Order: sequence, then structure tokens, then C-alpha cells
Amino acid sequence: MTTCLILAAGEAERHNGGNKPLLEVNGETLLNRTWRLCEGHKRWVVTHRSDLVPLQDSECPEWTGFSPSARRWVVETLLSSFDIWSNLDETVVLLGDVFYTESAMEKIFETKTTAAFGKGCEVHALRIQTEDYGKVVNGLRRSISDAEARPRTRGAGKLWLFVECNRIPLIDFGDETTDFDSPQEHKRFIAKYVNRNLRTTEASKAR
Repeated sequence: MTTCLILAAGEAERHNGGNKPLLEVNGETLLNRTWRLCEGHKRWVVTHRSDLVPLQDSECPEWTGFSPSARRWVVETLLSSFDIWSNLDETVVLLGDVFYTESAMEKIFETKTTAAFGKGCEVHALRIQTEDYGKVVNGLRRSISDAEARPRTRGAGKLWLFVECNRIPLIDFGDETTDFDSPQEHKRFIAKYVNRNLRTTEASKAR
């Protein structure tokens, strides 16, 4: 069984401190959607934010949370959660503020090697095979040390720089999987996504 970590420990500075995993698409939060798409696997939400706790009783009744001891950067959050993925399972790392399509999730789970997934230079997911745990942990430690030494470096502490520096292959989703860097991006996506789905539904009814 695969262990799925949904990282949701960011501060969402470009969203004025709002909790991006609670953004909605078609009436469903990003966090709940990702949780649902991971059904059948061992699932954890890695977060320190108390405003996600109500999901345990409503949207995600089987919600299992883990509070990271350190979370200055995403690489540190991931390393701090090592206790829940350092077992015999493969680990899939997902980001709580990303909208994943069903085909993107299928691609992640069907891949049987350590790989990153995203679009362009953006990394939206990471799959870690058990035989690569040691290399990944060492790479995360180096990334944290680099971020501490050069915090103003572009990409310091980011997942994409970790992937690039450790030469982890990046698989392009090639679909609408995306994150939202601002409230405006979220609104534009909603307008495009909902309108297209409505047109598709109407066309299907017409046939």
C-alpha cells in the first residue's frame, strides 16, 4: 500500500494568509478532492493549522493529521514527516494547494520509479520508492542546509529545486493540474473550468 502525504503547512502569503487547501472547485475543497482521489491508500494530512481540523468531522471523516516539528520550507516539512513515511511502503507526496485531475493521480500511482510530477518547471507531486529513501533524505538535508546558508537564492527550500539538484526525473502531467499562486488565478480557473464542464454536460445531454 502506498503512503500519501498531503502537505498543507504553508502560510499562503500571496493569499493574505488564507488557507489555500480550503479553496473550492465545484463546491469541493482542494484538500478534500486530493484526499478523495487517494482513497484506497494510507493517507495523511501534514499540517499545523487548526483551521483544517474541522475537516476531520465533516468533509474528511477519516482525516489523519500529522503536525511537522519544522516547516520553514516545503523540503523541511517533508523531512519532518519522515516518521510517517519511513516504512516499507512507497510514498507519494502531494501538495494541499494543488488541483489534481483524476488522470494526473492515475499517472502518479501507476509510475513505479522515484519521480516528480508537474508542469513546466513546477513540481506538484513526488513519488519516492523505498529503495531511494536514503538518497531522498540526504537530498532533503542538503536542501535545508542550502536554504539556511542562502535563503535569498531563487527556489531556496522549494520542491522544484530539490528535484532539479537531485536529478529526479520530472514527468509532465500534460493536463489541467495546477496550483493557485493568487486569488485571481483561482477565480480565472473556476470560470474556465466550470464553464467548460457546463458546456460538456449540455453537449452530452443533447446527444
